[in-house]
Amino acid sequence: MDEIVIDATEQTAAGGGDPLQQELAEKDAELLARSESERELLARYREVLLASDTGVDPALVEGETLAAIDESFLRARETADLARGSLGPGLQRVSPGAPGRRKLGPTTPFEKIREGLSRRAG
Repeated sequence: MDEIVIDATEQTAAGGGDPLQQELAEKDAELLARSESERELLARYREVLLASDTGVDPALVEGETLAAIDESFLRARETADLARGSLGPGLQRVSPGAPGRRKLGPTTPFEKIREGLSRRAG
């Protein structure tokens, strides 16, 4: 039995297994093309997910498989929602615009004297 195995190995090394080597090379090339295509599709899927929710940080969405990308996107979305929630109440306390105008005091010296005298009298 050992002699048969050695003979088959020698034939392959000597070039007797060329059709098998060629088929193996074709399969390797096909596998490489498929994996490259899969990477491109995953990159496009990631871009679509990021476009669907602009509040998600793209650096947080990563992965080599569909499931990994989905999981990291969900975690990134939860993080963004938490950040929005914690900032929400703080944003509501900020004034929406300039404060209302106050009544202006006297501007001329005469008006100032009149106002001062009216406070004394009143």
